[in-house]
Amino acid sequence: MKKVIKITVLHVLKLAGFFRLARWITRRKLRILCYHGIALRDEWQFRPTLFMRAATFQQRLQIMKRRGCHIIPLATALGGLQSGDLPDLPTVLTIDDGWYSTYRAALPILARFRMPATIYVTSYYVERNMPVFNVLTAYALWASPARSLELANWPERIRGPWTLADDRDRSLVLRELIGFADDQCGAADRLSLARDIVQALGLDWAQIDASRSFYLMNEEEIAQMAAAGMDVQLHTHRHRFPRDAAAVEREIKDNRFVLERLTHRKLNHFCYPSGIYDPCQWPWLERLGIESATTCRGGLNGPDTPRLELRRFLDGEDVALIEFEAEIDGALELLRRIFRRPERNAYEGALTDAARL
Repeated sequence: MKKVIKITVLHVLKLAGFFRLARWITRRKLRILCYHGIALRDEWQFRPTLFMRAATFQQRLQIMKRRGCHIIPLATALGGLQSGDLPDLPTVLTIDDGWYSTYRAALPILARFRMPATIYVTSYYVERNMPVFNVLTAYALWASPARSLELANWPERIRGPWTLADDRDRSLVLRELIGFADDQCGAADRLSLARDIVQALGLDWAQIDASRSFYLMNEEEIAQMAAAGMDVQLHTHRHRFPRDAAAVEREIKDNRFVLERLTHRKLNHFCYPSGIYDPCQWPWLERLGIESATTCRGGLNGPDTPRLELRRFLDGEDVALIEFEAEIDGALELLRRIFRRPERNAYEGALTDAARL
């Protein structure tokens, strides 16, 4: 009901000319948009925040082009914030995680529109060239009509049989499976467990695996993304950002080791996994040479925005067109100011563990 009211109000404000006014008032503020994977099958129905249809992604780019948004590289935008030399409606496109679908589906669309993007890549699954266990397992539980799950060849902790009567049951099973995989499984065992889960749920493993819907890009594809002019940047190695300086250093260094040898340049820009961070961690990033870090907190960016707390708009298949227009026009930014609503992290806590890599 709240979303229906919000959309209705936004349509009224647009008809009244508020969007046009907001676009002019905020024309020098930097917009940073956040995307994730492009659906290759039905993933957009499974996690509309994590996967978007290619047609929707193309529609978004068309709207920004018609609006006169200047799509610029991240480094150019940061330099412009510093110098005050930004074009009207400056906009940066960012794509998180490094899904295979970014290479297969998003890259051709970006090339067609001649728009640059920053691709934040987490690298553990890149090195292993296997599907992301957490997300694939969540998808299998969502997609299967099975009412129970039994894994006869696995330890008692996860063997089952598990009842899958409703979403609550499936969430419980998912937590147990992810916990076991994290505690007990290396890469090979995680792959075997994922395959057994998919097959035990009556789904076609060969078809799902062949689609690479739940794979990240491999090393060759990342190198090709960089060669095509996309800005590949850091997103940690294991998609986690610990509250420990030594562990953060290990995540960044491992991530850099994988990505810098593929891009052949030094990488100094970063994206917080799942949007989770604390300002107390900023000195750790600064010591590691990180120049900027993007969050999932809504809002536009100005000269006073901390470079390690850049705001982004999290776009997804579940975002209505009028909401997208309100964000890029700056209408939602003005409404936040008018009503002094506290900024909210749109991503942190909104996704289950299954949506983290």
